[in-house]
Amino acid sequence: MATHSPSLIGVYDDAATRSMGAAYRIACMALAADGQGAAASAIRDEIAAALLEAADDGLRDALPLARAAIDLVQVDVIEMDFS
Repeated sequence: MATHSPSLIGVYDDAATRSMGAAYRIACMALAADGQGAAASAIRDEIAAALLEAADDGLRDALPLARAAIDLVQVDVIEMDFS
């Protein structure tokens, strides 16, 4: 599960925040996380954490941010134990 430190909140400028919002919408659509229910909500939480992680790595454009978040969330899902 991706995590993010609350102490880093607010370190993004307006342009980065807009890009992160666009990337969030793209990733939610790509991962079909725009519905209701616990599973969609959990995926959205993972997307948000993954976006913060990718932004911390220096990504600022919406499409690369979305791709990085999708990749991180997919890895998290693959690593989950469904037993």
